[in-house]
This record gives sequence, C-alpha cells and structure tokens, in this order.
Amino acid sequence: MASFPAILSTKSWKKLTPTDKNGTLPKFDAAMVKEIGPWLIDFSRSGMTSLELKTLLEAAQECSLKEQISKAFAGERINHTEDRQVLHMSLRDQTGITPKETSDLAVAELLRLKAYAHKIRRSEITDIVNIGIGGSDLGPKLLSQALAPFATGPKVHYVSNVDPAHLEEVLVHLNPQTTLFIIVSKTFTTQETMTNALIAKAWSEGKARFCAVSASPEKVKEFGIEADDSFTIWDWVGGRFSLWSAVGLSTMISVGPEIFDEALQGAHAADVEFKEASLERNSAVLLALWDIWNINHQNFSSVALLPYEQNLEYFSRWFQQLAMESNGKKVDRDGKKINYQTSPVYWGEVGTNGQHAFYQMLHQGTQIIPCEFIGFAKSYYKNQDSQKTLLANMLAQAKAFAEGSDHKDINKQFDGHRPSITLLAQQASPKTIGGLLALYENRVMAQGFLWNIPSFDQWGVELGKKLAKNIEQHWEDGASLDEATKALLAKIRNFS
Repeated sequence: MASFPAILSTKSWKKLTPTDKNGTLPKFDAAMVKEIGPWLIDFSRSGMTSLELKTLLEAAQECSLKEQISKAFAGERINHTEDRQVLHMSLRDQTGITPKETSDLAVAELLRLKAYAHKIRRSEITDIVNIGIGGSDLGPKLLSQALAPFATGPKVHYVSNVDPAHLEEVLVHLNPQTTLFIIVSKTFTTQETMTNALIAKAWSEGKARFCAVSASPEKVKEFGIEADDSFTIWDWVGGRFSLWSAVGLSTMISVGPEIFDEALQGAHAADVEFKEASLERNSAVLLALWDIWNINHQNFSSVALLPYEQNLEYFSRWFQQLAMESNGKKVDRDGKKINYQTSPVYWGEVGTNGQHAFYQMLHQGTQIIPCEFIGFAKSYYKNQDSQKTLLANMLAQAKAFAEGSDHKDINKQFDGHRPSITLLAQQASPKTIGGLLALYENRVMAQGFLWNIPSFDQWGVELGKKLAKNIEQHWEDGASLDEATKALLAKIRNFS
C-alpha cells in the first residue's frame, strides 16, 4: 500500500509552539464555533487557537488525508494486516459513494432484514434477546437506547458477558414461547456468545425462536438455525463498525424499519461530508485533530465524553471500544514501532449523573482531562422544563471548566482553563443519532490515517482468548501453566 506520513512528522506539525498544559485557554474566538450539518461544534474552549487549528489542518493536508479517505470509500484494501476492504459505509450508502458490488449486497440484505423485522413485529413475540459481545452488543444496544422514544415493537434485552448472571437475570423474566433470540457472531465460535447461546437453547426447550447474524452459515446450520433465519455480515465490515448491518436487527425490530432507515440516512449524510467536504468543514477531521492536539501536543492521556442525554447512556462505552480497539496501537502501517502516543483513554457518563460522580476530579484534580459535551436543544419527552435544567447544567459545567472561580479559601478555588468542546443539535432524532454515530466512526478512521497506524484489526484481543482456552483445557491439572496462574487456579478449585 502507498505510504503516508504520520502527522507528527510533517513540517506543519513542527511549526506548533510547545505550550504549558497548565496554561490559560485562548480568549473567545467566534471563528472556532463551527456550524456543520445538523451540528454546532464549539471549539472556542478547546485550548486551540484558530491559528493552531489552521496549522493542524495544514499538517493533515501534508498527510494526504483527503486521498486516504477517498481510498477507503473506493474500496481499496486499507486493512492491510488482514488484506480486507473497510466498507461499513456501504451499509448505509444511498448515493453510490462506495463500490456498487458492496452497496448492492448491503441493499439486498437490508430488504431481507426489513421483511423479517415486519414479520416479527406482527407475530406473538414480546421480547428479543440479542446475544453477542463487543461490536455485536455495544453498537445495537446504544442505538436501541438512543432511539427509545421511537420503540413500538418487542422489548429488547442485550446479553454479552459469559458470567451466568447476565443471561439468567434476563431469562427469569421471559416466556420462551414469546421470545426471539438473535445470536450475533461473525465466526459463530465466539466463546462468550456461543456459551450463552447454548444455555438459551437448552432453556427454551424448543419453544423459543432463534435467528443468527454471522459470516459462517455452515456453523449457523449446525446450531440448528435455518437459512431463512440467518443473516449475513461480510469481512469488509469490522465488528465495531457493524451496527448498521444485520447486527442492528434487534434495533430494527424494536423501532421498526422506517425509523431504522432514518438513522441510516443520517449516517450516510455524515459519510458524504467525510468523503467530500473540505478538511476545514469536515466535522470528523476537526474532532480527530482535537484528539491529536490533546494527546500529542498537550500530553493529556484521556478524554471525558459527557452526553447530556439520558438515552445516550451507552455512548461512552460504545466509543471506548470503537476508538481504543481501533487505535490502541504501537506499530505503524509500515510495520515499525512508533515513538508517539496514539489513542487516549475515552470514558464518561451521562448528564448530571457524572456531575455527582467524578466532576470533582475534573474541576480540582491534579490531572487535566479534556471534556466533550453533547447536547440537544429539545427533548422528545414532555417535560421541557427538565430539559432546560439539564442544558443549563451542561452550559454551566463548560463555563466553569473554562473560567474557574477565585476564592479566599483554597479548597473552594477553581483554577479553570480546563479545555472542553461542545456539540449541540436541535433534537435527538433518528437522523441526528445516525449521523452522530457515523461522525464518531469517521473520526476514528481519520485519527488512524493521521497517526499512520492500522486501525482495522484487533490482534490485542486474541492473546487473552487463546490463553483462556489453554487454562480451561488444564483446569484440573494446571499443566503447562505458570506458577502464579497455577496457584490462583488451585485456590479457585478449592473454593469450588
């Protein structure tokens, strides 16, 4: 594949003046407030000046970022460590911005999914249990909750953990005759998923319905699920980018195909912007540059994601996997170890819940943690007074982080000058939510391009899986295990 420079090696990056991360935020600059698509994105308290942002954009230009984005949408095999295309964008392509071959496959499967969703919504099914883990759980779970105001179908439950408590606490409330299990696993061998699937199958005693989402139809058939109840996911769709595919079937059944379509439309609009907009009018690129500014220029190691919207409760966990599994890498695309930081740690909590949990540390702690606020002017629920209170809190926190407060009692003093950005949209409509999630996916892609790292594999997940299988095989004798593991295993057996 063509070689591209990392942003830290560009001439423009080297023009940036080193700054004291405990210094002052720049004065308000209206040019740092961007209105792009449905979003107002306020970078005025980000810690960057408009000149520094201009320099970062020039550095991105030196990385041929637009060319790299174009290669992805053209279907080039940019996942070179696995020799695969990266085309989850085809799942929501409505104007032909991705290869026809993949978008046609996606459209055909989407029609099957819609027909199946309508059939289940008209049936006796009252509950759906989605069994998957990682991208087969976090994405659809987030989307289902984010679109909760539009749910008109069966109640959806998500089970991911192999801990027996997770599945059994769901099953205890269900009737197998009115339950549909959706087993989501690309390989249909994922240990946690298949363990839970077999338990669910035994529990149902043949009374529940099962369907599958997988790239392994033979294994689906071996499990006992017929082809009409099996849906496809392709190797050009990474798990953590897959909620737009059959992986999102649970959401589609819950809210209906029409609402799911609106989310796809919003996601596609974000893709069109990512592919076609100039860098300075490209939301995903601007967010990626803020990430790079924070971790590589300011040396901040984490970012707090703070959605002031209860139905985005799972947002930080979803983005945590998306970003950290993609860009938690220390080897570049040329196979060389790198000497700069990549993915920050992403974490967070919704709204005022977070204020009563960890904001103390954000305001007065020794670490400076950039904060990212996400809010909506209107609620879909009746009490707009509560929404006003919620948004007043969001605005107050952003103001407090930036300005601080003097006090003669040092314990009550707030230094301020703590960076944040704010994303604001009119309402959390299906289109806006779809666009938000696609925007953050595109942000992660842009990060990887700019760091020159392979964003689309996850070899770090595999080692623990391999070792776990070996430990299970030697559960009784402890053979071939290290001394520490042997000792812990012996104690577990003793307690059992």
